[in-house]
Amino acid sequence: MQFYPSYLPPPQQRGFNYKIKPNIIRTQMADGHVRQRLVNTGTPHELSVTFIFSDEEYRKFMAWYRKDINYGQDWFYMPVLNEYGSTDSLCRIQNGELSASLNCVNNNGPLWSVQCRLDVEPGIGGDEVWIDPEGWDELYAYIWVAYYTNYEWPGIKLKKNRFGYYVFNLNLLKGYPYDGYVEFNDNNGNSTWSFYSYEIDDWCGRIIKVKPDSEEVEYLSWFN
Repeated sequence: MQFYPSYLPPPQQRGFNYKIKPNIIRTQMADGHVRQRLVNTGTPHELSVTFIFSDEEYRKFMAWYRKDINYGQDWFYMPVLNEYGSTDSLCRIQNGELSASLNCVNNNGPLWSVQCRLDVEPGIGGDEVWIDPEGWDELYAYIWVAYYTNYEWPGIKLKKNRFGYYVFNLNLLKGYPYDGYVEFNDNNGNSTWSFYSYEIDDWCGRIIKVKPDSEEVEYLSWFN
């Protein structure tokens, strides 16, 4: 899965237009009333965005557009503003269509404006972390505080979402002090170092990669 490049600026917040589209069927009744029925909430939303690029950034964006996301055909992850703040969401350029125009030319060269409409799958919740454990077959979260734990090793088995990432929900830390720890493992000899619970809190709304025998965390997104 591709990510919006870290070397390019995010879309402009001004003019940010987000259309939420739950799948609702409306039925006109004989008595004049209209009945609405929610079919599902998984329908992609729509988002209109504008990017402002320098001449070099515009060339890099177009190269990414052509080669990495196949002229807009493929899905990619990009932080999107929502009720949780800015969280990684799965996006796709509608019909692959872009509108590019030259805004102005200043002392630093041309400034380009690129506009498009995106299909957006509902993103990561503000209380979730999506985890890629780098090839492990399973992922567990062992939660502990010095001198006691409520869980036996290997801890809580995390489930994969439909995008292939394991989901850790911040609710799992309820009842633990702020200085609690979380150690991720596969119950097969691989485990990370123990992370403070406040570190986990900082990861919410992000996709991360964890590695065995390491405190290193790689953010699989454009922001730090």
